[in-house]
Amino acid sequence: MPTLMLTELLPGAQTICPICNGRCYPAGDRSGLPRRLRDMKVFSPGRIPLNPCPTCGATDDERLIYLYLLHRTRAFEPTAPPLTILHIEPEPRLYETLQRVSRVSVRSEPSSQLPSLEVDDRSVDIVLCNDILDRVRDEAAALRSIRRVLKTDGLALVQSAVSSTLPATHEDAQLTTDTERSKAFGSALRVRLYGADYAQRLASAGFTVERFRWWRGGRRFGGALRNRYALVRGEVLYVIRPSTGHSPSGHSPSGRIGGEKLSPVP
Repeated sequence: MPTLMLTELLPGAQTICPICNGRCYPAGDRSGLPRRLRDMKVFSPGRIPLNPCPTCGATDDERLIYLYLLHRTRAFEPTAPPLTILHIEPEPRLYETLQRVSRVSVRSEPSSQLPSLEVDDRSVDIVLCNDILDRVRDEAAALRSIRRVLKTDGLALVQSAVSSTLPATHEDAQLTTDTERSKAFGSALRVRLYGADYAQRLASAGFTVERFRWWRGGRRFGGALRNRYALVRGEVLYVIRPSTGHSPSGHSPSGRIGGEKLSPVP
């Protein structure tokens, strides 16, 4: 079971990677992002690593998702029941880490298969789908697939590039060249850039949505000021659950809310 070293919790300890416990560079500026993403104030840049771990290569997104799985789900609890995780186009370091957990079954699928997954209904505890929805043309079909395969008490982490300046998601099917998409969406691979309506789009697909703000998670997530694990400041983690399986208490076998209250979508 992955554990956090005692030195990680001591004042003045070095900034480290929670996945390998190697020293990690402090979170820096955002000058490495495409100008479009900087101008649109995109906090979650997708698979553009702002600060990869120099030891294991884990990206900022991988560190955040790992910490969430470690502290907010039962994925790494040795006494918990077996879990099934579906990892769409997996991030290498996170995928390797999950594969080493004997009681966790991890299945990977390419993003092209997301709209039509050949996975049994309600057979998956956790879906990891990061920087995928903004690249899939049939967003509705992709979200239907996620909802179909999730158990009623399951959850999915669905990070995407979200602009804090766009009141609504920007998508234009007439943008067909790499240059046009890069200029509009910050990446030639994207077909949309999400705006302030991202959570509402997820909710409309039949999910309850929680926006987890890691800087409110206490020292387990590195602390708001210390930023112990070099996470992206301002990045919100989107956690969705099938609405029919939502528990008013917020507890489920695959995910647990714990001490801090998460921010629900209004």
